[in-house]
Amino acid sequence: LKKNDLYEVTITDSNNLGYGVCRIEGTVVFVHGAVVGDVARVKIIKVARDYAVARTEALLTPSPDRTEPLCPAVRTCGGCVYACLTYERECTLKTDYVKNALKKAGLSDVAVAPLLTTGQVTGYRNKVQFPVGAGFTLGYYARHSHDIVPCDACPLHSPVFDPILAEIVAWGKQFAITDVRHIY
Repeated sequence: LKKNDLYEVTITDSNNLGYGVCRIEGTVVFVHGAVVGDVARVKIIKVARDYAVARTEALLTPSPDRTEPLCPAVRTCGGCVYACLTYERECTLKTDYVKNALKKAGLSDVAVAPLLTTGQVTGYRNKVQFPVGAGFTLGYYARHSHDIVPCDACPLHSPVFDPILAEIVAWGKQFAITDVRHIY
């Protein structure tokens, strides 16, 4: 495999960081935002000794487990690794991660109960932590960086935070606050 090569792949697995996994010429390839069952044209962006990383250039056939993300910032923000999955698939995936972690630790005989959930897909986060950037900009870190993606509303946190966030930003700008790194 070489950087910038294009391939048509079928995503066969996923990891806990939200990457779809496929194999190209025997090499494991991680594809950000890909969902098990997707058929996509991908471009290799990194080649390591025993794996590669690719990005989706075109989604040819979407997985039945794929859904439209609720947030327009999903491509840039690093806060939602499962944004493209149906809620049912996300719950199954998280349960499987626990089972696999226990198995890896030699505890495969431990029974894992189904994920307890309210079924609520928006507004369920009851706490948030926002990094603070230049000019008292609040948001979330972009994937793999400390660049801040501004956020004045997130579908995952409770809507009660939106006016609080706006008030904090106004206060920080009014008093030219520069020594705050996070609002929690």
